[in-house]
Amino acid sequence: GIQGPTGATGATGAQGPTGATGAQGPTGATGATGAQGIQGPTGATGATGAQGIQGPTGATGATGAQGIQGPTGATGATGATGAQGPTGATGAQGATGAQGIQGPTGATGAQGPTGANGATGAQGPTGATGAQGPTGATGAQGPTGATGAQGPTGATGATGAQGIQGPTGATGAQGATGAQGIQGPTGATGATGAQGIQGPTGANGATGAQGIQGSTGATGAQGPTGAQGPTGATGATGAQGIQGPTGATGATGAQGPTGATGAQGPTGATGAQGPTGATGAQGPTGATGAQGPTGATGAQGPTGATGAQGPTGAQGIQGPTGATGAQGPTGATGAQG
Repeated sequence: GIQGPTGATGATGAQGPTGATGAQGPTGATGATGAQGIQGPTGATGATGAQGIQGPTGATGATGAQGIQGPTGATGATGATGAQGPTGATGAQGATGAQGIQGPTGATGAQGPTGANGATGAQGPTGATGAQGPTGATGAQGPTGATGAQGPTGATGATGAQGIQGPTGATGAQGATGAQGIQGPTGATGATGAQGIQGPTGANGATGAQGIQGSTGATGAQGPTGAQGPTGATGATGAQGIQGPTGATGATGAQGPTGATGAQGPTGATGAQGPTGATGAQGPTGATGAQGPTGATGAQGPTGATGAQGPTGAQGIQGPTGATGAQGPTGATGAQG
């Protein structure tokens, strides 16, 4: 028989579930750090400040008791040279030299290329938009990301002026004089040095008692010279005079040149990350580096139908991206008239 007219097209089948988003491509490698600039030369060191005035000489201690007189010894060596006069004042220290110019900062390495976006899953046909449901509670905040690399250290500020030198501390008490060692043989007489300015003479100590004189024997042939009798005990040392004030410190000399920076050793393996410490106060924001090139935008796929929005659940840990799901089946065609 004659074929009847074509029936109306049946309703479109329900849209299949949207496929999972493809995995994000790897991040490009970080560019190399620029070389460190040469540090300017250090200025010369200034002269030493003047020495303070020498304090007065302490009083002489009392003379010890005289020992028994021994036989006459050989003629003694020339007496010791007098005390040396005080050292003249040292000239003022030179001024501090200017700090060298800081070398230029190395260039910032180029930013690595952005990884390619994963492929977009196939989109099902667009369904009708459902009514929007109420907004669910906000999910828990994800863990804090790792701290970014520290930016380069800023230029070192100029050295501050040296503070005023504090007063010299009091001189400690003088320790007791050690026992006198055995007298060694007399050395050869050196050349007589120039006599310094004589300090004031201390008061004489009391004279010790004279030992008993032996009886005079008959004069025989002269024998060898006997050993020298022991030296009498040394009198107590007088108190030390007050030390004169310390001379003013001269200005600091200019800093000498810094040696060349050695080659950087290899970076050690990264240790396990410790627990996150308390957040310190935020420092000033550094200058923004140059923005790297933006990667190409992938082609936009067709928009899927919006389903009825349910309440938003808490955000779970993000797992790995799964493969793109298959497209749902097409609805059945209506019956033919």
